[in-house]
Amino acid sequence: MSYWERINLSGPEMVEMVFSHRVFVCFIPPQGAAAGFSLDYAELDKAGLAAVMAELKATAEFKAGQGQLKILCVAKYKSDFEKAATGGFQVKVVECGHDPHIQFLPGENRLRLAQPAAVEPANTSRKVRVLIVDDSPTIQKLLRMIVESDPGLEVAGVTGKPLEVRDLIQKLKPDVMTLDIHMPDMTGVELLKALPKELLVPTIVITSLNKDEGPLVLEALENGALDYIHKPSLDQIDQVTQVIVEKIKALGAPRSSARAPLLARGPAVKAEAGTDLRRVVAIGSSTGGTEALRALLSAFPAEIPPVVVVQHIPAIFSAALAQRLNSLMPFEVREAADGDLLAKNLVLIAPGGYQMRVVATKGGEFKVVIDKSPPVNRHQPSVDVLFESVAKVLGRNALGVILTGMGADGAKGLKMMRDVGARTIAQNEESCVVFGMPKEAIRLGAAEFVVALNAIPRKIFELLREGRKKLGRSA
Repeated sequence: MSYWERINLSGPEMVEMVFSHRVFVCFIPPQGAAAGFSLDYAELDKAGLAAVMAELKATAEFKAGQGQLKILCVAKYKSDFEKAATGGFQVKVVECGHDPHIQFLPGENRLRLAQPAAVEPANTSRKVRVLIVDDSPTIQKLLRMIVESDPGLEVAGVTGKPLEVRDLIQKLKPDVMTLDIHMPDMTGVELLKALPKELLVPTIVITSLNKDEGPLVLEALENGALDYIHKPSLDQIDQVTQVIVEKIKALGAPRSSARAPLLARGPAVKAEAGTDLRRVVAIGSSTGGTEALRALLSAFPAEIPPVVVVQHIPAIFSAALAQRLNSLMPFEVREAADGDLLAKNLVLIAPGGYQMRVVATKGGEFKVVIDKSPPVNRHQPSVDVLFESVAKVLGRNALGVILTGMGADGAKGLKMMRDVGARTIAQNEESCVVFGMPKEAIRLGAAEFVVALNAIPRKIFELLREGRKKLGRSA
């Protein structure tokens, strides 16, 4: 089709999409799968309503003339579409904004506009209660000082004895727990494994492990911890106080989805003919991201396109993350090194403490550049740095995915990717540990699709098949 882009609405799960300056048309037949089409308003103005409607009326869905025909558009075109969309359908033209967020429920054959979540008035009297678990009196004092520095937080209790934690959780009902790994009687990992699921509160691992002990942090994350911070020293107070306070607030929010993240692996994606393995998949994630990445990559088939990843992670843990994922996957996962070429069946993870960009080589290939350029959005590595480089170098030959995380890093970069023709996906709120980065991406109109974590692998490979015919260098 020269004007309309066909949208796949099939599948058992809800389809979420955010359209940027596009009209959306949905055919819902009495029986069978629905079909969607979208069209850029600039293309509509250029071609004229008569031409684009003639093409739409030539589709099999329109010729069938049964069921519902729904059109979502801005007020400027509403009456024109109402006059032009004649046929045997039950026609409904819905006025919406320039960037409508639609949800289609296949089981009910129902289309709806997603409404922004109501903003609840802040409860200034409700403080986030923190249980500090660390056997070092110095660190206990330091963490207490950090927590009490913010009026929205309070220390619910402090203990250096892991065997007391179960009773303290039941008695004090903390919103968040900070947890050391090395402690007497029981390690932090063993404690997480021993706690019943109903008593496991959102947990931040705060540890002084060295590089060789990085796997212990990943094991803690696999057993219920949601974030990690390298244990600060007294001279680092100013640098880490804001970070620790923000992480505690994010995980202790009253309706935080951190309490029940949907990290179950989705159905495995089968290798199918027509999958374009030349395109590059760029992924960004933060809080909750190590487990989200594990769930995402575990559902990939053995044959995958080049993948580049930025996960906000302390420098000493990124190699352990790559090694852990590599041990679980049928393809190679490794910590990126400067000059590594992007290749099929290879996932490159940005090293902590560095920035990672994608650049073109003289031979027409693509490689990563790793350097010590300054933090962006306070992050090193930064998702925005990666996504912006992918947008500039690869254009529409890439696919961007933004996963769970605090803040807004990656949202602007994903918008750049979408603006140059790349397909883009944001993780939905229900499956995020913290709905920060995806939320900002959706707000900016950067996310073409909003998808639950366990459905993202299938969506990625769906788009890789759809995009094969469109492959080409961006202008």
